[in-house]
Amino acid sequence: MRLSPEGKIMRYKIVLSCILLAVMLLNFAMPSVRAGGYGFNDGKIDISVYYPTQAYPGDRISFRVRVEALEDLQDVDISIWVRGSKNEGYSAWSKYITILSDKDLSSGVVRDEDFTLTFPSDASPGLTYAIIYIHYKYYSWPLWYDSYDDDAFQMTYLKDKAYEDLLDDYHDLLNEYNQYKATHSHTNSEFNEVTNQRDYWKNEYESLNSTYNDYVKTHSYSNSEFDALKNEASTSRSLNYLLVVTTIVFIGTTAFLAIKKPKTKREANIS
Repeated sequence: MRLSPEGKIMRYKIVLSCILLAVMLLNFAMPSVRAGGYGFNDGKIDISVYYPTQAYPGDRISFRVRVEALEDLQDVDISIWVRGSKNEGYSAWSKYITILSDKDLSSGVVRDEDFTLTFPSDASPGLTYAIIYIHYKYYSWPLWYDSYDDDAFQMTYLKDKAYEDLLDDYHDLLNEYNQYKATHSHTNSEFNEVTNQRDYWKNEYESLNSTYNDYVKTHSYSNSEFDALKNEASTSRSLNYLLVVTTIVFIGTTAFLAIKKPKTKREANIS
């Protein structure tokens, strides 16, 4: 079925409204992403973690970890456990990354290294978070003591590719709608004019139809009345035929007598 210009515009409006609503809901559900990195400092060790704030599921990212010993430390162990969700939040994934393992660091020593992390391809969009585990030994006369600490921080936000595709489709459709509207703005008045003409002829039809129905009600005959009229017409036609035949016979008889009578008189005079 071919749509009228007004119908096309209405269809565009409905589709755009649905897409805009979906975009608004997705934006409302999207948490804010903290830019920058993470820092830890307890006076004996200083740790900074720098990572991309955004990525896609399946991406391989590089992040940087800087460790500085603020005093002499022994057996330094640092690891990061990155976690996230998948299957729309019904299950979880995790990646364990070792930063330092049993390293002795003199005061002022800095270890600055890059590490890689690959997100699962089936990871759900949203924030990932990391738990950092820290252990080292520090000297406090007359012994070396163990220090254990852990902390959690938000990490890379995994973007939703389907949402971005929907957003691109929305912008494309919005541009197409604006172009169509700019080149077809005159169709509204034309459509209204056609609608008015349609309403006029519809009213004319309904008026004529009503007149016809009234005529049928006042000029209709039943079958019995029709049969009676038919029989009456047939009887009249038969009488007409009989009248014609009678007239012909009468004329013929009159002519015969008119011819025969003078002949008889002449025969009598001869005798």
